[in-house]
Amino acid sequence: MRQVLLQPIPGIEDALTSLGRTHRLWLTTNGVPAHQRQKLQATHLTAAFDRVFVSGDVGAPKADPRFVAALRRALRGAQVCQVVGDSVTQDLQLAANGGWAATHICQPATCTAAPSPAPVAHTSSVAGMRCAC
Repeated sequence: MRQVLLQPIPGIEDALTSLGRTHRLWLTTNGVPAHQRQKLQATHLTAAFDRVFVSGDVGAPKADPRFVAALRRALRGAQVCQVVGDSVTQDLQLAANGGWAATHICQPATCTAAPSPAPVAHTSSVAGMRCAC
């Protein structure tokens, strides 16, 4: 693993700390479980999340409806406030499949994300990110 390539989004540590005071934070990611967990540890972000869901453990990628089904089982009736991510094909599709609001980390002026059935906000920074729930 090339740790030099593992650069967290600027401001993410403060955003996670702030959001973690009032919300349970779950991370969803695609990939091989051991590799994804190693990346989390290398970036010192593991402790920010209450749960981590890796596609390799779930048996389906984030954009697959089976991933949403696994999340719903784990939620046990709790609500999802917001899905935050930088991938149109994975994060925004996860939000759309679940019927959840999303924040897309992108350059809003040039974002090419297609309209979604779920509400989607666009931001270039996680600094000061808030949830409406």
